[in-house]
Amino acid sequence: MTRNGRNSKGWRMRAGILSAIGVALAGASLPATAAVGPSLGAARSFAVLGSSTVSNTGGTTLVTGDVGVSPGSSIVGFGPGQVTGGTYVGGQPEADNAHSDASLAYDFLEGMASIPANNLTSLDLGGMTLAPAVYKYNTSAQLTGDLVLDAGGDSAAVFVFQIGSTLTTASGATVKVINGGADYDESNVFWQVGSSATLGSGTAFTGNILAYADITIVAGSSMTGNALAIGGAVTLDSNAVTSPPAAPAVTKAPINLTAVMAGTPSSPGADLSWNDASDNETEFRVFRRDGSGPDFVLLATIPSTDGAGIGGLVTYQDPLLGFSTTYTYRVTAFGADGESAPSNEALLDTGVVVPAVLAPINLTAALNATAVTPGADLSWTDASDNETEFRVFRRDGIGPDFVQVGTVVSTDTAGTDGVVTYLDPLLDFSMTYTYRVTAYNLADGESPPSNEALVNSGVVPPARWLTIHLGRGRNIIREQHKARMDHVRIKGSYALIDIDTSVPTVVNDLDPRISGITIQVKAPGNMVLLNVPAGDPRWKASKKGVYRWTTNGGRDEPSSSIRIDTRKSEFTFKSSRNDFGAVPVGAVTVTLTCESYTGSDVRIWDKPKTLVGGTRAMLTLPR
Repeated sequence: MTRNGRNSKGWRMRAGILSAIGVALAGASLPATAAVGPSLGAARSFAVLGSSTVSNTGGTTLVTGDVGVSPGSSIVGFGPGQVTGGTYVGGQPEADNAHSDASLAYDFLEGMASIPANNLTSLDLGGMTLAPAVYKYNTSAQLTGDLVLDAGGDSAAVFVFQIGSTLTTASGATVKVINGGADYDESNVFWQVGSSATLGSGTAFTGNILAYADITIVAGSSMTGNALAIGGAVTLDSNAVTSPPAAPAVTKAPINLTAVMAGTPSSPGADLSWNDASDNETEFRVFRRDGSGPDFVLLATIPSTDGAGIGGLVTYQDPLLGFSTTYTYRVTAFGADGESAPSNEALLDTGVVVPAVLAPINLTAALNATAVTPGADLSWTDASDNETEFRVFRRDGIGPDFVQVGTVVSTDTAGTDGVVTYLDPLLDFSMTYTYRVTAYNLADGESPPSNEALVNSGVVPPARWLTIHLGRGRNIIREQHKARMDHVRIKGSYALIDIDTSVPTVVNDLDPRISGITIQVKAPGNMVLLNVPAGDPRWKASKKGVYRWTTNGGRDEPSSSIRIDTRKSEFTFKSSRNDFGAVPVGAVTVTLTCESYTGSDVRIWDKPKTLVGGTRAMLTLPR
């Protein structure tokens, strides 16, 4: 858009975006100074603009500005009436462009947001003093007496009135702006009228009237603003209508500048962002002041396509900063009309001392819930290339202290950026846990902690759960030289617990014939799994509450048995003719599942005791 307002191409390109902004803001609670009016584009210089006709019946009418009609061609009653500007009709680009831009401005005004407190429906505007804002009438609006618009010291304050049907002023009514300063632009007052507007005799009116139908200015009335009838006629009678002089074009300063840390701890940078507040800049200029020095130095120039128009977000990254230094940024906009004032200032303190071992990054924690106890799955990214281990710390609830709960050995085969995981298996129910991780090596020490990650166990304990305990009995895993000659014998106790609102209750009425049962023995290098479904006919029961299940298997197939003693809450599991393939070592997990509940016990097994008759190894639980 050029300074004389004749070329409306730029305004048309932005109209859709500005209208969308107006709709998106609908219903929001806006502060009094939040209103931003539309540009009138090519209509800015037209004191009077009609769609069908512009007519004047008074000999003393003086129009300061242009007069036009589009798409019509009838302008009558001038000479005696006077026009200081040009006179244009439909078919001439001046009139056609002005009508098009006035229509866009009308749509924009109609879509602007107003808060419920600013709905003045059924109230007379006379006697009111209003601050800058968007005001609404659902139907008609009446002005009897004086309306005062208080700009509050802001020379660019915007007032918008959205009127559903008609606007009527009584004889002698006035609209005046106070506290706007000598350079206040009356074109920042907008009256969007859903049908017709009539200014009564002797009215002294301020602002632009954009009426969907007709505008009638009765004899003796004056108006400082533009009378723009989008779909009807403008009728004058001995009036003074003055289009306020257009303010010189100004490139406005960017707003909402922010600066946040970017890059890595060993190479910090700054991510800048700001909002475009002007529609005529060709570039943005980024300035930086280092430390407490007095001077801002031009850091970068960013071309502006202005594709986002006013309000668009612009970003820039300053990639290489020093450590432990405060930086201050500000941005200006620059174009044909010169350079804007600077934006607000944004500060960034790198505050970084690079450690010998860099902290892990991107720590996350997710709930890992089982039927018995919840756990936490952690993962993080390795940011160092010299650690030998990672240390996992946890804070329970709102307690102040982090306690180390685990160590993960780092082979560092992935170097930096490798993903490392850890399972914290046993958490309490309905508790919030906070985790952080460090990297460590003996020579350089421990890194700073990673970011913190929270997980809420958020699991309601089940109404019933199953626990098992292997005790200190003679539990055996034996591996033979011969294939399918390996043997398992597991004996332990169980507790089937009902959770009451007050006291947990242990019940011993486990009936595997009804519920079925699964037993799993698992260790590195071997696993035995036995699943007996509900209703299996091989279950035998005694009157004393002892259940037995036995199968001999086929040739070279495992032979297994289960014994459940509900009197003592004990279970025994035997299985022979297995083939493990390796000697079990380390932690062995025994899992019992019944009635859809699962209990587990994990033990570290003894080293092999003896080698007997070709037995490779026999591992027993400690007595």
